[in-house]
Amino acid sequence: MKALLVSLAAFGAMAATSVSAHAAPGDGYGRGYERTAYMPGHEYGERSGFQLQRIEERLRIGVRTGAINRWEARRLFGQLAEVRDMRAHFLRTRGIDRREAMILQDRIQDLRVAVRIESNDRDFRRYDRF
Repeated sequence: MKALLVSLAAFGAMAATSVSAHAAPGDGYGRGYERTAYMPGHEYGERSGFQLQRIEERLRIGVRTGAINRWEARRLFGQLAEVRDMRAHFLRTRGIDRREAMILQDRIQDLRVAVRIESNDRDFRRYDRF
């Protein structure tokens, strides 16, 4: 009787570990068990944050080199703050879904184009660099 109970307990423990091994998050086999599969828009939030950092870096470089004057920089930093606030609001509510990700990507693209245009407009006013 004891041998039967011991063997059943061992079989039950083995079955429990094999089931939990298949459902382990991030198993790397693309079965949809990764954490991002259960958090809609998680990858969008990370990517948009990185893109905003790159835009801010380009903007600061433009200000430092004089390619963007202070009035242009003030306007562009204001737009950057608006997009960051929008992203933070989307992340606070329920995460970023596909519609919100498309809105963010459109705003980020518009901001990226504006920074590129203002950097290359050859509007070098040296007296504006304070």
